[in-house]
Amino acid sequence: LHNDSGETRQIQAIWTLTCGTSVVGQIQRQLSLAPYSVTRQKLSFPAITATEDQILDLTVELRSRNRTAWFTDTIYLRIFAQDKPSPPPSICIFDPQKRITPWLSSRRIRFMALSDLSRWKPDMPQYLIIAPNTLQKVDLEKLKYLQQRIQAGARVVVLHHDNPPNFLGVPLEATGHEFDTCALIDPHSLLTRGLIQEDLRFWQNHFNDFLVQSKAYRLPKSGNFRAHLVSGKMRLDFSPLLELREGRGFVLLSQLHIQQALGHDPAAERIFANMLTWLNPAHSPHLGNAAAVTRQDNPLLQTLHDRVGFPLQYCTAADQLRRFQILLWPADDRAALDRIGPAQLRAWIDAGNTLIIYQATPGNIDAVNRLLPHPVQIRTVYHDQAYIQTFAPEIQGLTHSDFLWRGFTLSAFKYHAKPAHEPTPQQVGYYAITGQDVKPLINPAYLGTMNVGRGKIVFFNLNSLNYPLPFALRILAGVLTNCGVPCEQANTQQEEMSPDKWEYHPVDLRPYANRGYRDDPQSPVRGWHGEGPMHDMRNIPKGRQIFRGVLFDIIDDSKNHGKAVIALAGTKEVGILPSQVKDIKVGRRAERIIFLHASAWGRPGFTYRVWYEDRKHWIPTEPDPFVDVQVNPREHIHDWAAAERVRRGDELLPGAKVAWVGKDPGGMRGGVYMMIWENPHPEKVIDTIDIISPGKIGGGQLFVCAITLANRKEKSPATQKHAPNDQHSQLRLQLPADLSPQAIACHIRNHNYGLVLDKHGAIRLIYDAAGHPLITSNGWNMQLSFPHAAKKFKHFGTARDNTPQISRNSTGHQTIITITGTHKNRFRYQEKIICNPSNIELQATWSCASDQPLTGDLANVRVYYPFKFTKTYLKNGTITTTPNANPILVQLTGGRVITVEYSPFLARWFRGYWMRNNQITFSPFFRQLPSAQSPVQFYCRFTLPTH
Repeated sequence: LHNDSGETRQIQAIWTLTCGTSVVGQIQRQLSLAPYSVTRQKLSFPAITATEDQILDLTVELRSRNRTAWFTDTIYLRIFAQDKPSPPPSICIFDPQKRITPWLSSRRIRFMALSDLSRWKPDMPQYLIIAPNTLQKVDLEKLKYLQQRIQAGARVVVLHHDNPPNFLGVPLEATGHEFDTCALIDPHSLLTRGLIQEDLRFWQNHFNDFLVQSKAYRLPKSGNFRAHLVSGKMRLDFSPLLELREGRGFVLLSQLHIQQALGHDPAAERIFANMLTWLNPAHSPHLGNAAAVTRQDNPLLQTLHDRVGFPLQYCTAADQLRRFQILLWPADDRAALDRIGPAQLRAWIDAGNTLIIYQATPGNIDAVNRLLPHPVQIRTVYHDQAYIQTFAPEIQGLTHSDFLWRGFTLSAFKYHAKPAHEPTPQQVGYYAITGQDVKPLINPAYLGTMNVGRGKIVFFNLNSLNYPLPFALRILAGVLTNCGVPCEQANTQQEEMSPDKWEYHPVDLRPYANRGYRDDPQSPVRGWHGEGPMHDMRNIPKGRQIFRGVLFDIIDDSKNHGKAVIALAGTKEVGILPSQVKDIKVGRRAERIIFLHASAWGRPGFTYRVWYEDRKHWIPTEPDPFVDVQVNPREHIHDWAAAERVRRGDELLPGAKVAWVGKDPGGMRGGVYMMIWENPHPEKVIDTIDIISPGKIGGGQLFVCAITLANRKEKSPATQKHAPNDQHSQLRLQLPADLSPQAIACHIRNHNYGLVLDKHGAIRLIYDAAGHPLITSNGWNMQLSFPHAAKKFKHFGTARDNTPQISRNSTGHQTIITITGTHKNRFRYQEKIICNPSNIELQATWSCASDQPLTGDLANVRVYYPFKFTKTYLKNGTITTTPNANPILVQLTGGRVITVEYSPFLARWFRGYWMRNNQITFSPFFRQLPSAQSPVQFYCRFTLPTH
């Protein structure tokens, strides 16, 4: 009690302890409080015997001498029943300093104390507790032995470590600060059973610092893992209580301050008792044998394996069903469903198994409904966030924040951020599932379940594979884990690289270098970013160096006339630098190319253009003889001064890794980044590489330090002779009559379709896998509408009288073509054509090139994009569909279907499109002009028949 007045106060204090409506006890005292004094009162109430947890109310009331209440307050007291953990009959504990064993002895829990990890023999109990900070001095061989025991099936609890060693297949990264709180995720978790959120705040301990945790582990993005708590006041991609599967065993990693709180705080004792119960193998998550229902050359399965560790197994016939308990079916693969048979697959689900349907869309919902007892519907919902609607086993370990992609995509991850005038199409999901028996797990229902007999179906329509972001992949890995899929830790490209597995060939950059690492006045050329001798990269190791398992040739500037790096023009550059360097000689095949680069004064976006040797024999109708490797800011490159923050995890760089960090002469830490690119044509000889930067309009100054080629030492595709693809090598395309081969700017071709783009950016031809033309167009048109006349200007966005800038970037199985330009100095436009394995997306944005409003003829403008379908391949020779349908289903001969989806905001003008015979024409705006502040956006997607 604090008397903050200058007078002596005579008060009456009444404390009342209640349990529900019953009064446990009451204490009254007459007190005399001296001026500015603090008085502490100790209260003793009757003892309470609790057979179950209880919450009591303690009310304090202070009254003056005339019995007028001055102050009333109520606090909550939580009474814990005695914990009864159910650990295995006997456990082992590695606790040389006896920090945990006294508590176990007081609870009469049987254990075997280990003085050394090597004494943990295979014939001893397979359940181990590792006391705090005991692994930090254990040598590497014993840590490797610990990993082997876990992989063989052991269960291990690792308590708090200030600097946890990496003894698992997944790198352990613990970071953060000391906090007095952390947050619950799943109220049904075994490890937090019997706890409420208030129990995880202000733990009492013998240090009297009330800390609950100090550090936390970064959540992985692949394999089988589950977060049971999230850190307080930290990013939610860190957890102080993380469960991982390693081989056939499991590890529970804790950064909670349990040791200090044992015997002091009942909440800490309860969570430790839950850890002992977790050691019991009866509580192991059920993992079954899983496979994919798809063809073996489907790139989706390889992507799932590479990113989240999905097993590379296939189920291609009904007689194989009995081998598996979990199946994943990409709904686009109708042929795979037909091979097994919907009736047989339905019976397999009824028997108690799980089917995960991946990406059910309007184009394949008819095939999905063949499996279901009641049909489901698809709602088109474009949203960049979702919320958990109900906690269910399928989303255990996930939180609301995992589905809030807006904040991450537009803020933390700048490489997905888009200007306000550019369309931000669907991010979290495209299609929501609704139906009689569907249980939505999130809202919108991109994720849902349906019980079928004794089994279940899980609908997964989230775009987790569309964005290489950790939290997007964690959702997919978490759902697969909860469904029982035994995912392995996906070895990322950077983690795979090892001199034992890869053969490296550094590219000689000496003839092309134009800057040094040292910025000394005595140097022949300027060094690094030109900030003087106290802030440069002179301390980077020179010569042949191995960074993260990759061999690089770091040029010694003292042996190359002061030149060691390729520096390109950018903002705040010192001196005059080129905006591009071309024809860097290579002359080798490569499965991967590893780029070592960094930036200064910002983060520029730029392009590596990889030219193949067949450029010498290229003809315009063939695919481009080069591939553009797009380097995005904050995805593949960062400022050199941010390397230490990226290494610690304070900033994210999903598409690259920190290769080296060191101090400059002024003591500031800086470094370089390593980006690995998978060559889509490892059978081709790489002729040269160009480096193209945006120059002074970019976001910073670029430095390329080294380039290395890599080939696997065993079974390297780059060293094998590949026969040309039978059908693709023999294609003879029938180009539109007004399109000459010299006018082709880009030719995309894959197993399902091909696309031809002219130099004005117009999609002139889309053909199927056999080379048959399906769709032709002449690009954007502009029409000026008057009461008595009409004036047409062909190809408004990609006009023939205006040549736009066209760039191409290929990543994995996706190719993105970007088209930017202006028309008649009045309109500014930007288009993106995204070519995926089974669909083509078109995104476009128009705005005024100036802030001045459009007047005169341009005030009556209409733009439209016609797509003409080849009559020969149309069913009945014409397009028949439901009026105002979205998507539009175009029926082709042979039962094939092209699904055309478009952005719903096209309703500004009529229904946004019109049809005539074999043509669909989209018109995003009509007499509602774009402005510099209010651009007009358009989006459509063509889903093509699967070959």
